[in-house]
Amino acid sequence: MGRHGDTRDGESSRARRTGTGFASRCVHDWMGRQRHQIPPSSRRATQRHLRVGRNFSRTLAMAAAAPAASSAKEVLPPSLTSSSEPPPLFDGTTRLYVAYICPYAQRTWITRNYKGLQDKIKIVGIDLADRPAWYKEKVYPENKVPSLEHNNQVKGESLDLVRYIDRNFEGPALLPDDPEKQQFAEELLAYSDAFNKALFSSLVSKEQVPDEAVAVLDKVEAALAKFNDGPFFLGQFSLVCHSTLGIVSPEFFVSISL
Repeated sequence: MGRHGDTRDGESSRARRTGTGFASRCVHDWMGRQRHQIPPSSRRATQRHLRVGRNFSRTLAMAAAAPAASSAKEVLPPSLTSSSEPPPLFDGTTRLYVAYICPYAQRTWITRNYKGLQDKIKIVGIDLADRPAWYKEKVYPENKVPSLEHNNQVKGESLDLVRYIDRNFEGPALLPDDPEKQQFAEELLAYSDAFNKALFSSLVSKEQVPDEAVAVLDKVEAALAKFNDGPFFLGQFSLVCHSTLGIVSPEFFVSISL
């Protein structure tokens, strides 16, 4: 992903091939479902879905070429359960508590990986089905993931953590300097939960795709076309990409940022 050196170039080629193939499969399967789910009376809606699907395919594939700060393959620790001892809390180590299957936790995980912070922020996996009692009692009273232990404090909420990691740690910036793009990023982030809910419901539904989902996809399509200086929402790859599309396809974004 825009990496330098022999090993990194190899990783970049692999990521592009894997990412592009994954994106194509995701969108191909999704568009195929829409063809069968939407009746002939909704052909205009179908065309909008297919058009946005192609934009998703383009965006996901292009994300595989986005620059990343690290090419090291990370060995992830096993998830901690109710029988696991806690790590040495508040010892100066920065820890990101995640559930590997949780897309909201993966927003922060992707941010950490993209910025090349594998040596600065330690991943701690939490088993949500059998979570340790000490996590709520000693780490994060909300008992949710993600959370970030940093500077003897624990912070939560995925979008807040994405912004916090980007502002407070070194590595490639995930927001451009352009004030107009920054403002638009905040608008998209505020809309991300509504987008994710509507799109996910259309992906799993066996019924006609609702007008709400069509309106959401139209909004996303318009957002993708707002800036013409790159293939992403803000032109460049940014936190908006994996805070929206990452929820639809988190394993893709996590894989390209490892």
